Amino acid sequence: METPIPCSAEEEHIFRSQHPAVPVPDITLNDFVLQDAELYADKHVEAADAKLIVTNDLNY
Repeated sequence: METPIPCSAEEEHIFRSQHPAVPVPDITLNDFVLQDAELYADKHVEAADAKLIVTNDLNY
């Protein structure tokens, strides 16, 4: 693996997309992901160990 080469502010490169910027909400990632969790409270999630969890049982 190559060692990263540090760069100063003058050497930074910003690449602009041809697509519009994506809005980033001013909330935590957890709050963003779980903001609509109550809409799916009765749904089930199957975990890797095959245990079923009702979404409503999660702390959000």
